[in-house]
Amino acid sequence: MVNHMFWPIIIITIAAVIFQERERFTRPSVKGLLHPAIFVLVASALLYAIFALLGEPQRGYIMFLSAIFGGVAALASLIVKSSLKSDLGSRVLTVCLSLGALALSAHFFAFWNPITDVPFLLTGFAASASLLALYYRKKYDLFALSSLGFVSAMMVVRNIDVLLIGVFGALAAIIARHLCKSDWSRQTLVAHALIGVGAFLAAHSLGVLSVFSAGLVGALASLVLLPLSRFYTHKKYRPVKSIARGSGLASVLEASLVPVLILCGALLLAYAVGDGYYGVAIAGSVLLSLASLTLRERSAVSDAYSILQSSAVLIMALLAYHDLMGLIVGNAARIVNLVKVEVLVGLFAGAVLVLLSAIVSTLSSRSVSLILTDVIGTLIALFLLKGEAAAALIVGVVFVATPLAWILSVGSAAWSEATGEDKRIEHSIMSSALVFVALALAIGPLLV
Repeated sequence: MVNHMFWPIIIITIAAVIFQERERFTRPSVKGLLHPAIFVLVASALLYAIFALLGEPQRGYIMFLSAIFGGVAALASLIVKSSLKSDLGSRVLTVCLSLGALALSAHFFAFWNPITDVPFLLTGFAASASLLALYYRKKYDLFALSSLGFVSAMMVVRNIDVLLIGVFGALAAIIARHLCKSDWSRQTLVAHALIGVGAFLAAHSLGVLSVFSAGLVGALASLVLLPLSRFYTHKKYRPVKSIARGSGLASVLEASLVPVLILCGALLLAYAVGDGYYGVAIAGSVLLSLASLTLRERSAVSDAYSILQSSAVLIMALLAYHDLMGLIVGNAARIVNLVKVEVLVGLFAGAVLVLLSAIVSTLSSRSVSLILTDVIGTLIALFLLKGEAAAALIVGVVFVATPLAWILSVGSAAWSEATGEDKRIEHSIMSSALVFVALALAIGPLLV
């Protein structure tokens, strides 16, 4: 079961948001929720149908329930968002809803399954949330990011207590806002200091000292990446000005390379100090736990930071998939032979899926076109590419989606600088990447 501190912290966090933002609450709206509710039912039924066709109707029923839980919680997060006219408050409550729903779902499934198997049953939850985020473009992004990230972390750590890190992050954000008011720089420092304390308490709870070391790595990485996102995507700094003048190819490459290198370096360090995959999952969870922290600009800056958090989630999901294949097939599945033709095909297929999704999302305003492209493309790829080739497909998705989405964010900032308009290049690259990986986690084990 989840750690005894989890529910008190969630209740305190929600109470703090209600008290601090009490004047910004309005009547909640349920208008427009019928179509998302139908979409959740259809997506859940689709998951069940896939499992039934592959000869696993019992597991399909579990995935159906898991997907329903994820969809209902996501709809609840949208109701909360509509009733609170505060960006920080709505983000904190969204994260709390995600974590609370995951914990309740874990308790539910634990009645019939060993607790160590429960994280693997929550992949339907993450898949449903990711599909909603893709279909309704941006409305459910934070919920989907939090759900997939912490499901992946639980799969790697094989302990649902990792959810404790997420609630510490949400509480840190609201405390930092209360203490520092409108001083964003101080808010950031205080929130990161508090999440460091949270990492220590989580390490004590899990009984693993390496959790603290890996958590510190994640907090320091976030502390560096936040101002870096601002530097590379805000119009008053050199990179965006250089690109806007039409002489910024080097700046584009620099802006794409430096943050990704820092993120990868932090995860490698977490791997070294945190006992391998375990440390990466903890560092990624800390980085993700600060997703509710509000940036001053709701623009390319916040988009860029969200891309880096999404990248950490995708890497955690890749590790979870790799670990899951190892449990099913044995240690041989943990080795991906890049010389094999099917593995190379998997890498290219992942890149093609991301590029195809980017093209469809920019050319078509219809979400149905995008989701059909992504879901059908992912299912075909997973059925054709099995085992290590499917793992290679996820690698291709992760390492193409991140720089491409980042370049578009930098391009949006340069466009605003050059034209004087606050105009962003709309795309769904990271949302599509989350769907690719969530479906792979849910369905991939059946195709080994």
